[in-house]
Amino acid sequence: MERKVRSLLNQLCLGNFKTTTDQLARIELHSACELELVVRMIFEMALAKPHLGNAYSNMIHALHKRYPEFPLKHDGGKAQTFHRILLNTCQAEFEAVPTSLSPTQEEKRKHSRDQLRLLMSERKDRIHALMKLIGLLFIKKMMAVKAIGQVVNDLIGIKDTEVPE
Repeated sequence: MERKVRSLLNQLCLGNFKTTTDQLARIELHSACELELVVRMIFEMALAKPHLGNAYSNMIHALHKRYPEFPLKHDGGKAQTFHRILLNTCQAEFEAVPTSLSPTQEEKRKHSRDQLRLLMSERKDRIHALMKLIGLLFIKKMMAVKAIGQVVNDLIGIKDTEVPE
């Protein structure tokens, strides 16, 4: 299943968006773990190929209602859905964003000047791709205003502020 998803995602371009999305939707998922794997793979490809951000956000929007939801193994929890896993993935990725784009002391010791430049460029590109994807998901009403407000607050340095809905 993983190989099939990766193959389809590698083929994605604006011209075959519908075909690729339909093929992804037809892949049978049997567990929340498989659903999470698919969501994470799509998310990672969206960050790796920000020039296809619109195609990936369209794909995410089209798939979020087409995949099954899986109940949690223990009672009282919310079902695992494509949308919930996507939001959790976005949150985890955003929380992992470093507070500075400057290299750490350990990175400076470990890497040459050219390697550091490449590492910092890749880090910056990934953060830009994440912000673009979050914005595109917001436009498609897949991210709440409150979540976007918190992202903005965090980016400008206002921590733990309650954002009105």
